[in-house]
Amino acid sequence: MQLKLLFASLLVVSTNAFVPVTFGVKSSTSLSSTPATDYEAELKKIEEDAKKRMDEKVKELKDKIEAESK
Repeated sequence: MQLKLLFASLLVVSTNAFVPVTFGVKSSTSLSSTPATDYEAELKKIEEDAKKRMDEKVKELKDKIEAESK
């Protein structure tokens, strides 16, 4: 009787080692279906915007220097 109980408990323990434990947290390995992003186009827009803002700031600073020098 004790031998059967021992084998049954060993069977339960060994199968639990291969069963994933979730505890309410569901993990997913599916791929998301987000559309592909054109990073080069976005980067170009960002660079153009940065250049425009930089040129505006340079003009603002030059005007400020000229106004202070008069």
